[in-house]
Amino acid sequence: MDKVELQDFSATLRESMPVSVVMEKKPSNHAWIDFSYQAIGVVPSEHEMPRKVTRIYTEEGVEHYLFSGLSLKLHVDECESYYHNLMSPEPGCFVVASEADDDSDMPVPYLV
Repeated sequence: MDKVELQDFSATLRESMPVSVVMEKKPSNHAWIDFSYQAIGVVPSEHEMPRKVTRIYTEEGVEHYLFSGLSLKLHVDECESYYHNLMSPEPGCFVVASEADDDSDMPVPYLV
């Protein structure tokens, strides 16, 4: 691997970046629950956004919702892990969501 020289290493690096999370709601075949929910994407933003939920897709009972106003926390001591994650065949991140009170309520992401 080639050595990389940084031009301006004294620059302050951001510790977080604004993101939005895409949650999917789809009908379940399970006898005890009506819907299943899954975080299917994290989208970067250029600037901080207010917390808001927007339905962005619907087709044949499947719905996608965009949860904006979140931020991805970055830690300097995890740089090597970030690199390996990004270079893996399927990079990903963790999304933590609140547990819904009712089976028909969607979990709300609050930490990325």
